[in-house]
Amino acid sequence: MITLLILWVTSFGLGSWLMLLVRLESSSEKQLQSPSWLGLRFYGGFLLLPILLLCGNMGFQIPLGLLSQLLFGFSSVGAIYGVWKIVSFSQRRGEFIHPVFILPLALALVTFWSGGAVYVAKEWDEFANWLLMPKQMLLFDRLSHPNFLDPAYLKYTPGWPSILAYLNAALGKSREYSEATLIYAPAISSLGLMGLIFDTTVSMRPFGRVGSGLLQGWLLMVAFFLILPFDPFPQSLLIEPLQLHNFVAIPFAILLICEKSPSRRLAFLFFALILAGGFLLKQAIYTILPSAALAIGMISWWGKNSESSLSMRLLRVTQDLIVSFALFVAIFIFWSILTRHYHGGHTILPGNFKATLLQHLQERPHLLAKMLGSDNSELIDLIWNISPLGKVWHAISALGILVALFSRRYRWASVVSLGFVATYFTALYWMFLMSFSVYEADLVSGLFRFMIPPVYYLRILGPWLFFAVLGENALPALSAHIPAIRVAAWFLPFLAFFTAGLEIHHAHRIYDLQIGKMSPSSLTKEVNALVDLIHVQGWKRQSRVYIIAQGGDAREYFMARYVSLKSDRLEFLIASTVTSWGVKKENIWMSQISPSQLSSDFQKADALWVVKSDLFMHRILQQVVNGGKCPGPFEKYFLVKSSKDGTRFDCVSKTERLRASSV
Repeated sequence: MITLLILWVTSFGLGSWLMLLVRLESSSEKQLQSPSWLGLRFYGGFLLLPILLLCGNMGFQIPLGLLSQLLFGFSSVGAIYGVWKIVSFSQRRGEFIHPVFILPLALALVTFWSGGAVYVAKEWDEFANWLLMPKQMLLFDRLSHPNFLDPAYLKYTPGWPSILAYLNAALGKSREYSEATLIYAPAISSLGLMGLIFDTTVSMRPFGRVGSGLLQGWLLMVAFFLILPFDPFPQSLLIEPLQLHNFVAIPFAILLICEKSPSRRLAFLFFALILAGGFLLKQAIYTILPSAALAIGMISWWGKNSESSLSMRLLRVTQDLIVSFALFVAIFIFWSILTRHYHGGHTILPGNFKATLLQHLQERPHLLAKMLGSDNSELIDLIWNISPLGKVWHAISALGILVALFSRRYRWASVVSLGFVATYFTALYWMFLMSFSVYEADLVSGLFRFMIPPVYYLRILGPWLFFAVLGENALPALSAHIPAIRVAAWFLPFLAFFTAGLEIHHAHRIYDLQIGKMSPSSLTKEVNALVDLIHVQGWKRQSRVYIIAQGGDAREYFMARYVSLKSDRLEFLIASTVTSWGVKKENIWMSQISPSQLSSDFQKADALWVVKSDLFMHRILQQVVNGGKCPGPFEKYFLVKSSKDGTRFDCVSKTERLRASSV
């Protein structure tokens, strides 16, 4: 619960400081007339956090722990100021009935009612990157360091891991890393997106005469509450849900820019934050930048004073593009310099690009069919092999994007969406085609996981646009002839927000189906028991341990590495990243090796952790274990180097060690 409070205060507080800076020259009367956009500034504050952490830690060399505490204190003052501004103006007190305030409270109550929530990491990528990186950031007090494990992940932008590290460091616990309460971290991103959708609805009043904009927003919020019991928040720390939030936020921010209001520059500021912060979350934001730039340029070209001269139009377009993309470009350059300075940079394209491209086109002609063909049964199920109601829903999503093209008010959101999907598919094919390893090109079985962001992007934005265009154009004309239509119109805001929340919930659930294929808690306990056993042995040097998980994908290696990282080094040295061996390769993860060579390698280790054996491995272990066998299956024992015979192993019961380590 404390994680929810810390990140809420930080996001709201930083957003409030931004509003203060923008409105310093405004009078109190002008401040009352301009929209507060609580959701937009909350989401902007959330994305400002990784920018400040990057600049403060890697730019000004402020230790991460100290910087986190300073930022939390600064944000707390901003949050108090933001609440005071609402309380001090009686006309604004209704803003407390906003998703930014109500949804966190509802989430806290639901959590309390259900007996609490503790996060348990499950996914391969979480142990390899998204949880390992913040743990290392806290141990080294830096967002990046050459001594981090697995330097390949240093090429990833540090936005999401830095936020997770901040949550542990903000209260002065910079070296006491715990992932148990991180379940609430992705929820803040969900709250920001829902608040932004709420703000767009209130500001644009797409449902015309159906009450005030705020009333329409309230109806949408009530609709969202109806799906709260179904837990519309992410249940993993994978980056994809946050990537989805960021993609969806961009067209809604553009809709606010389209509004001809005094706060247009405020919308530009937060739009710039969404792009720059989104880049630090994941570089896949490149795929939406071209269409976003096109939309901003066209909005500026056809915007106010559209009768002005060509030179004035070009100047206005240039100014708006600079305001929108300058922060993104600055962060991109800063990160590129840091990457080159600390990690030697990385090559995006191979040296002989033309030859490599031609070679890959010849060797991998099957990739386009692989992307779109029978390998993607899960993706086909996601889009088409669904219930009749689901097919209707997809039709509404597509209709919403298409009809918005013919609406002056909403067309640019549709342009961004169509351009994004086209660019995303092209970039995805390019990734498959130009991957420099067999793994990236051939192991990935299809598009399912990669295509969740664009599919659900359309499923969230499309229905909202459909109901908005319908409410603004068709219903007023129909209601003049059919009085019952006026009553039906009251349900449109409800449907728009309900579907947005429901689709976010569905997307998160799809991600959840991708995880939970293992029992991480039991394996984590075994790693801790192994660490305790190594301590009992009293070895002076760092122990060498082989992990044996025949037929697996090496996830046990990543889990063991993550759990055993207790200080600035591993509690034991994992002798090999390979966890599966055989005379011939049965999958891409398995290493081909002779029995004699593997037996010789094992004899150089201090311990063997057997997770799963097979006939081949059973014969190898018989050669290195005292007596040729253990009292039971090898999976039930840790194999520890014998003190009597330095080339053979003794069987130590896992059950006994688990019992001892839990005392």
